Amino acid sequence: MRYSTLQEVLKDAQELAAADSVQSLGNWTPGQVFEHLAKTVEMSLDGATFQAPFPLRWVAQTFLKKSLLNKGVPTGFKANGHVMPGEVAVEDGLTHFEDAVGRYLVEPQRAKHPLLGNLTQDEWTQFHLRHCEMHMSFLKIDVKEPSQVS
Repeated sequence: MRYSTLQEVLKDAQELAAADSVQSLGNWTPGQVFEHLAKTVEMSLDGATFQAPFPLRWVAQTFLKKSLLNKGVPTGFKANGHVMPGEVAVEDGLTHFEDAVGRYLVEPQRAKHPLLGNLTQDEWTQFHLRHCEMHMSFLKIDVKEPSQVS
């Protein structure tokens, strides 16, 4: 899965939200995934309430930034619960995500990333696309096999 725009991510999220049944291959429900993505997009506009420790920031900014922005966020990466969602309905998470992306697309300001530091608008977009790819890859529309007729 590879996204080129945040609009592509929204389209996938809307299709998942409209599906009769979605299989989550990870630990989060679709609503939690959408809520998490919304909060992360808002963090890039409004700033984070946390910051990674300096040694980790230095290593990430010096050695990992390019890889994270181009290849993506590895699965299993833990952010120490800073942007972990509680229970949230699919519709509520999707609406929050749509609103956050809407703001992101029209508001020019960008805050510091809590791990990667100052990012350009393009770098923030690349971060969001890679981050969304990782989380959205855990959600699949559950396609029911038609019952066999004897």
